[in-house]
Amino acid sequence: MSVCALAASLQAGIIHGIVIEQASSRPLARTRVQLQVVRGGRLETVSQAVTSRAGQYWFPSLADGAYVVKAVRAGYAESYYGRKRAEPVAVEGDSNAFAEIRMKKLGAITGRISDENLVALAGVEVIAYPARLPLRMAATAKTDDRGVYRVAGLLPGRYWVRTAAHTLEDGSGLLPTFFPGSPGTQEARILQVTLDGEAADADFLPLPGRLFRISGRVTGCPVNEKLARVTLSSDTGRKETQAPCEGRYTFEGLAPANYELAAEPASVPGRAAFAEQFVDQDTESAHLQMTLLPQVEVRMEGADNAAVPQDQIRVSLRRRDLAGEGSLSPLKKEMTPGYWEVFVQAPASHYFAKFSSLDMRRRGPRVGESKDAPEVFLGLAGFNRMTLTFSNRPAAIEGVVRSGGDPAAGAPVFLYPAGADLRKRLYGYKMLYTDAKGMFRFGGLPPGSYLLMSSEDLDEIHETTLADARAKSVELIEGRVERVELALEELK
Repeated sequence: MSVCALAASLQAGIIHGIVIEQASSRPLARTRVQLQVVRGGRLETVSQAVTSRAGQYWFPSLADGAYVVKAVRAGYAESYYGRKRAEPVAVEGDSNAFAEIRMKKLGAITGRISDENLVALAGVEVIAYPARLPLRMAATAKTDDRGVYRVAGLLPGRYWVRTAAHTLEDGSGLLPTFFPGSPGTQEARILQVTLDGEAADADFLPLPGRLFRISGRVTGCPVNEKLARVTLSSDTGRKETQAPCEGRYTFEGLAPANYELAAEPASVPGRAAFAEQFVDQDTESAHLQMTLLPQVEVRMEGADNAAVPQDQIRVSLRRRDLAGEGSLSPLKKEMTPGYWEVFVQAPASHYFAKFSSLDMRRRGPRVGESKDAPEVFLGLAGFNRMTLTFSNRPAAIEGVVRSGGDPAAGAPVFLYPAGADLRKRLYGYKMLYTDAKGMFRFGGLPPGSYLLMSSEDLDEIHETTLADARAKSVELIEGRVERVELALEELK
């Protein structure tokens, strides 16, 4: 090592500290700690460590700068150094900074499931959903021998809790039931979940009712394929079975509801089947005919005939069945049939202006379309075209966040599109962190109405919570930059 390099290493800064459980004040061993910096409004990890048995961590030899320290542990909410927010830790020269991080456990919902005689029911699946439509499962659990359930790992927010269909020992059935005892969400009671807390005593009796069977033949397998994988999805989850090619599949114990059926060869790709079925009686003829995969074409157009930088645009799809979303998949010429959410990433010089497709098929009113992304149905063995329109005149919002008159570094800023179509093209809300001077910038935005706020106290981000928190309303005009100043809000 040269003399200059040795001198630089001796002058490098250090960040070290300890990770502690908030409720017990005990050290958390084997916890992952990430060292991050704010780049382009995002927190980017530059180094990682794992705490010792005493809960301690150490980041040596750091260059000058402002760093954010984050702790991640299963069963706990992600936590940062700072009383409420990701407070940057300054490193200068050979400075030695100590950063204590306190972690809170994720929330839970607990209760007891009983039969008509108030006797405990074991093995009943219980599902927690964020209290909004369409239903999307957050977490599940099963009752123990006491009939007690604990749905854990929940972020703060408002939830519904519901049992899944269940077959009893005598063959009779229990229908999916929302706490405190209703078949639908209209009479369901909302439970408030907090970190380090439990929404307790959510005890209820599932409603009795008849359960049904769905069965059919699987045909159209590729040559030399012997088995097909069949998946049944609903808003209470997924079930999977295997069936012999040209043979039958069966699912038992189904409540009256909408279902999606999908079939794929077990080992030879290239064919698939998809069907939608409303079940309110035993069905023996729900046949699945596998065909070639749908062909997908994407056409990109510029608003007002403007040029489109197609090589800079990325299109991904995410499969969405009734049980929820899958993972993002790069767009391919062939995709499996069913409903897909479309995600478009455009360069900062353009914004995603419009989505259209030849698809005329939409989910029924009982189910509802995705609220967070454009959705397309890819039909069986057919030609599917999507048209994406882009404008080269994006809007932007930039400004500063202040706390007590001073710039608030590392403060979260939330941008919520007010219109449903706008929200789909931006995939829900956007969030970023201010830089060391409290500055922020959202670029590449479509024109329209937005809600904007900075706070560390928001558990849920949607139109109601932001309106209740008196978020600032901003109207963006195409091609213009709107400049705003925000206060770091403390909410009760």
